[in-house]
Amino acid sequence: MTGLLRQPDRKIVTKERALAVLRRLGLDWACEPGLLPWPLPPVVPLSRKSNRDWWVGDESMVSYQGDDDGFPLKGIWSSDRNARHGGQCSEVAAAILVHCWNMPQYKPMFNLPEWELELHDVVAGRQSQQEMYPLGRIRYRLTDAPSNRPDALPLERELIRWSRSDGRAMRPRLMTDDGSEIRLDRACINNEDSAIHDLVSLLRQWNRSTVQSAGPKVADFRQRVIARVFDHLLDVDDLWYGEARLKPIRTPFLPTLTAVEEGDEISLSWEPLIIKLYPFGNGFAVCADGTIRPLADSRLLEVSNRLIEGLPRLSVDEVDLFVDRVVLASALPCLMDGPRLPEILDADRITGRIRLYEDESFLCLDLAYVYRLDGDEYEVAAATLNSQHRSKRGIFRRDPHREANLRAEARATLGVALPARIEGDAAYRILLDGLPRLPEGWHVDADRDLLRFKVSGRLATKVSVPSETDWLDLKVEFSHDGQVIDSLDVLKSWRKGERFHRLDDGTLVHLPMEWLQRHGVVHEELEAIRATNEGRIPHYAAPMLADLIGEADGDVSIWEERMAELEEASSVPDRVQPSGLKADLREYQQAGFRWLAWLKDRSFGGVLADDMGLGKTVQALALLLDEHQSSEGGQSLVVAPTSVIYAWEEEAARFTPDLKVVVYHGSNRPKEPPEDADIIVTSYGLLRYAADAFKRSWKCLVLDEAQRIKNPESHVAKVARGLTASFRLALTGTPLENRLLELWSILECLMPGFFGPRTAFRRRYSIPIERNRDEEALSRLQRRIRPFILRRLKSEVAQELPPRQEQVLYCELGPEQRRLYERVRNTYRQSVLKKVNETGVGRSTLPVLEALMRLRQACCDPGLLPFPEAEEVKESAKLDLLVNTLDKTIPAGHRTLVFSQWTSLLQRVIPRLDKNNWTYLYLDGRTTKRHELVKKWNDPEGPPVFLISLRAGGAGLNLTGADHVIHLDPWWNPAVEDQATDRAHRIGQTKPVVAYRFVARDTVEEKVIALQDRKRALFDMTVEQGRFPVNQLTREDIESFFDGDAQPGDDSPAEEMSGVSIDVDSASKEQASNILLDHEHPLTPAIVVELTGWPEEEADAWLDDQVNLGTLEAVNHDDGRHFIRAE
Repeated sequence: MTGLLRQPDRKIVTKERALAVLRRLGLDWACEPGLLPWPLPPVVPLSRKSNRDWWVGDESMVSYQGDDDGFPLKGIWSSDRNARHGGQCSEVAAAILVHCWNMPQYKPMFNLPEWELELHDVVAGRQSQQEMYPLGRIRYRLTDAPSNRPDALPLERELIRWSRSDGRAMRPRLMTDDGSEIRLDRACINNEDSAIHDLVSLLRQWNRSTVQSAGPKVADFRQRVIARVFDHLLDVDDLWYGEARLKPIRTPFLPTLTAVEEGDEISLSWEPLIIKLYPFGNGFAVCADGTIRPLADSRLLEVSNRLIEGLPRLSVDEVDLFVDRVVLASALPCLMDGPRLPEILDADRITGRIRLYEDESFLCLDLAYVYRLDGDEYEVAAATLNSQHRSKRGIFRRDPHREANLRAEARATLGVALPARIEGDAAYRILLDGLPRLPEGWHVDADRDLLRFKVSGRLATKVSVPSETDWLDLKVEFSHDGQVIDSLDVLKSWRKGERFHRLDDGTLVHLPMEWLQRHGVVHEELEAIRATNEGRIPHYAAPMLADLIGEADGDVSIWEERMAELEEASSVPDRVQPSGLKADLREYQQAGFRWLAWLKDRSFGGVLADDMGLGKTVQALALLLDEHQSSEGGQSLVVAPTSVIYAWEEEAARFTPDLKVVVYHGSNRPKEPPEDADIIVTSYGLLRYAADAFKRSWKCLVLDEAQRIKNPESHVAKVARGLTASFRLALTGTPLENRLLELWSILECLMPGFFGPRTAFRRRYSIPIERNRDEEALSRLQRRIRPFILRRLKSEVAQELPPRQEQVLYCELGPEQRRLYERVRNTYRQSVLKKVNETGVGRSTLPVLEALMRLRQACCDPGLLPFPEAEEVKESAKLDLLVNTLDKTIPAGHRTLVFSQWTSLLQRVIPRLDKNNWTYLYLDGRTTKRHELVKKWNDPEGPPVFLISLRAGGAGLNLTGADHVIHLDPWWNPAVEDQATDRAHRIGQTKPVVAYRFVARDTVEEKVIALQDRKRALFDMTVEQGRFPVNQLTREDIESFFDGDAQPGDDSPAEEMSGVSIDVDSASKEQASNILLDHEHPLTPAIVVELTGWPEEEADAWLDDQVNLGTLEAVNHDDGRHFIRAE
């Protein structure tokens, strides 16, 4: 056996490879989920002299018993912590794996390709230890129960071992009830042996317990346990009764009464002859033909003596009496052989019949069998016990196997065993769904007309275009016998999964299932849209009506025109650009203007979702100019992020100087926007907490960076939906970032009721697409939104734009920074996963995000962490990489935007820039006069570096003076990073743009990058109609973030720091503050208490502090104060 043990090399042995090796070794139990500890704990001999006991980790000891030749796979293992598992525990699994790594005969297995390890069982077929090295078997011998213990288990077990030298069977050894021989000879037993042993042990424990006492419950318990033993005996190969070997037959049987004419007498006997009957369960019979079988009817046990003892003889003159009194009255099958004995016939065909009748509030179903002989039918009630019946030709026998099949058919079809008494909707389901689906040959009869359980036909469906309304409408009508049925009630029954609908008088009618399968989802959505639009169907719903129109009566031409218009929305009629537009629109921008004007003329809303940098603002300004020139009076409202409101003013002055544009923002603004301006530009923050100032009717409402209203529960989204405007337009390069519900929120603001209620949208689209990958639902969604979302990519329409290159630059954490990272990971892993296990991912937001934030900060710069241990670490791989990168780009004349989520990280960049005498600009949420910074940057003589907070400057700014972009800290949402990169890669850029993402190798950041790639699929699938499927963040995603990232050797910092954590108490308040300030929804004291667990007084004090610091703003509502992020 091995002395000094080395741990497996983690560069070679991953957890997946370790599990594959264990499966190859035949140790499937060690591959159960969560059993193998990982990383593997050290395995150390208990002492220098011990070669059979080892420490596993710090607290467990394992031992081995067995021959050295069979080590470590063939002996008996045990653990001091998991004795009851018989050695099949995590400590033993780890010990075996480590020993195999250290043994020459097994170590090569670890170097096999993973595909060979995985496919070995498939190609070669697994041979268990039992098959390769058979050691013996267990023989079972039935005995006669002692007369004083009739309820004792009449069974002996013998262990027969085989010689290792020549394979001969050795002398049997009687096994004891404690099963000690089984523990020593596990290779001798199979599953049936193990099951029987467990039941025998259960009886043994029961016999020794103090709770047993005489009584029917105790007797019934023993009977059921022994019956289970006999049931397992029917599957063993070596079963004996006395000195006779038995052949088990599992099929239940009834002994046949045989009558044979012998001269003037009739001899009676049983076939097969029963020599021993064991009264457990239905009974088990040992027969003279060497078989053991279960009885089909337990009532035979009551006449067990008559089945075993000899039967009387009778005179031939008594045949008629014998037939009447025995053959026709017997529940057992009979066989008669003789010229004066009547023949027993077999039926030509046997079918089932169900008889229906009512008993008070119950529907009753009785079962009978119909036997057909020579064209005549004979009905036999299922409850009848007689095995033989009279017919015109004589006597016919029943077929128990065919009757059992008919009972099974009825139960599988109806869902209940017959006979049955059923009430309520279950009865109607059987009448409407079950009985019509019975296989061919079944008959259903009713004694009289059913009164309570009436079923009447099927609903009729009619689609029509009403002519009596002065608006365009489409009507779907369900009816029965001239009675019109409410559509919503019918849809409700269908949505519940019913196949019938109950009328007001209680009558049930079949739903038109074929029609509902084709049109039910569309009709349901149509009614939801109608309900939110004062009973009318808006014209924007036309694309979803294509199939319904094909079945409609009346004049459908107008609907067909609307559908044709929306189908051709991408090729709208030409329109002259408004005079006074001081812009030379590109061809795609002209098409965008025409599309916007087309939407406005038809009172539709729309989403201009062009790729970032393609000039959405100038297209929107062209529309606003056209609208204000074509009609006098009225104002338009533009809502934009704070960082770009002045850019709107500048763009309007440049392209539409005839429009009077006023920025309504800042502390010196008037109480209400001025009424003499054509366009009012304001921020989302002001709209959020000064909603009353915008309560007027607007000509046009333009929502720039409309993803700001993606959360339908957010206060700003609710205020935006409440605005009054004749035309609504959303501008965004990313109408969808994370969830389909964001699309609902934006389109609900543009065209109220577009998708119907939010809950219905989730049921029809979000859940089927995001969770179930329903391509039909995806197709319906694409058809609905296609006319109202216009998206062009730079690669399609701005081919003259210089290319954009994206690249990930990796950095390796130094030893001290790696140690710190591992300590942070160890600190949070256990607590976060425990919280997720207890409450789920959805209710663990705060601890999960806090932990991930700390891991990311440890990757970026130790100075971001508020822990005392971090103050000792001076390394920063990211900032070193940044300096090295800028040292190459700046001398080459390149200018670089540097983005980070954390302003504190940007502040730590500044000293490094100063040290190298590199000039820079800086912008975060507290920066004022941002447009002046933009001008300085776009000046060709501007500084080479621009440090920008991702939240404050990641959208809306035009920074084409840059040709390099660096993202210091990648985060979940790739759309946010793409937006930031497109500050430089947009119309007006003349140089190729290179975007770098800095990623720390072997850390959580690599997993964030992988998650980003998956999240991009959601946007591509719905808006760009590309790839599939959608993947959501799961508990497994979160768990993987805390897995060990590096694959170090024995002396690496990660190995050294395994299990070492840090004290986070001093930082807990700051951590909670950061998470709360990133919360998307408005905060209230109750929400703060729920997320943090703070006392209510502490939550109030924290909110007041944030207001005083200017990070939050308080807004008064009817239900109390809400707190929103200050812009």
